[in-house]
Amino acid sequence: WIGENNVNNWNIFDVFINEEYKFLNVKDKIVIDIGASIGDSSIYFALNGAKKVIGLEPYPYPFSFAKRNVEENNLNDKIEILNAGYGEEGEIIVDVDKITNDAMNLVPSKSGKKIKIYSLKSIVDEFRIDKAVLKMDCEGCEYHLLQEKEEILRKFERIQIEYHYGYEKIKYKLESCGFNTRTTKPRRVYNKYVTNPKMYVGYIYAEKK
Repeated sequence: WIGENNVNNWNIFDVFINEEYKFLNVKDKIVIDIGASIGDSSIYFALNGAKKVIGLEPYPYPFSFAKRNVEENNLNDKIEILNAGYGEEGEIIVDVDKITNDAMNLVPSKSGKKIKIYSLKSIVDEFRIDKAVLKMDCEGCEYHLLQEKEEILRKFERIQIEYHYGYEKIKYKLESCGFNTRTTKPRRVYNKYVTNPKMYVGYIYAEKK
């Protein structure tokens, strides 16, 4: 792991020691990793047998570490990290000089680098996704999932989402699209790095019936 000037190392313990994504059962699956950060979860999925991992990380700072971590672990053939975000399909400008951590939400900048924003539909179409696995941890962007169509969500067999402002609407959406779901109890968190700092955080686990 690359540690020099890197403030994003804490998630490594949750991902590799606590195995918080073990539920996803990624063996021989394509995995979409929304909120890839420095590449820790993407590497975890690859080492646990994923056929291909496509990671989205919008901020250039952690994206640069993700690219280097994938290279250092000789996983370029299994992992593709995109400097891109998730939400309403389009483009935004991000600050290339901003030193970010994994607790920040995506905020457009007036100057910097233009990056692509994918919807799930555009991911499914571009990468020909079917019977795949979805992981989302993006400090609030997960609620864009409420606008996705049922046929797009059903391209995924298992989904794990870290919710940040409650789970009820996302849970209802997934269940209405034919998923069995369970959730962890919300934890109150004050996150000074995001636009709306008062969070109710936990996981949603979904498996297609």
